[in-house]
Amino acid sequence: MHRVASSVIRLAHARPEFRAPLAPLLRKIASMRREALRKKQLKKMLGADATFGVISAYQDGPKSKNQARHGQLLRDLMKLGYRPVPLRGSWEGVTEKSLLVPGITPEELFELSRKYEQDAVIHKSKDGVLGMYHTKGEPRAEVAVDPKGHPEYDIATDKSLYSKARGLSFEFGFLWGEELPWDGKTPITHDTVKEFVDDHYGDKGDKGDGAEDKTRAEFEKAVGDRKFQHPDTGNEVLYVSLPAQEQTKLFQQWAA
Repeated sequence: MHRVASSVIRLAHARPEFRAPLAPLLRKIASMRREALRKKQLKKMLGADATFGVISAYQDGPKSKNQARHGQLLRDLMKLGYRPVPLRGSWEGVTEKSLLVPGITPEELFELSRKYEQDAVIHKSKDGVLGMYHTKGEPRAEVAVDPKGHPEYDIATDKSLYSKARGLSFEFGFLWGEELPWDGKTPITHDTVKEFVDDHYGDKGDKGDGAEDKTRAEFEKAVGDRKFQHPDTGNEVLYVSLPAQEQTKLFQQWAA
């Protein structure tokens, strides 16, 4: 595809008379390249040593009030020296504006979450832990992790996943309902996640059987972009966003 796109661009430069008929294709090529760049940037952000947070100021209430709260949160973050990326996300089936904040410290993220009375925020630490931290009520956390202990996420274009930023959608595969103890201050460590993965997946983790791992991978490929009803919310979500027990149930039904 890259070679074809380059050939079309060279032709348009060399033959001006072809530029008008080639214009729709050239716009499509430019759009695809922008999407590829954004996807690469997000993957880099999810990679080693990168940190970020996702936070919203929205609450139940009138749109005008939420827009004002969103603007104030944006100003707070800019005063702290951050350059947030606007998101349009979904929380429990409700669409709301959020902000992805590269490099934000967990202390500042959790403080802002409590200031704006949020139920939870997302934070990725340098050691690769992708967590949903509940800052209202009893502190608790959920992690987006696969059986190997790696962050679980999906990235795509033109899809309605967890959030959408500049044409790029993504969803984090949090193990909803599988809560880890959290002190309300310090992000969950990689060692804690490793213990959780060992307890949660048992032999299906790093020491898992190769044939079983392959079968699980085949199943996850088979379900692909299919949506399933979440047993708690009733929303249609991807397989990776289902509770762990629901994932296991679907896998067992497929394997049988």
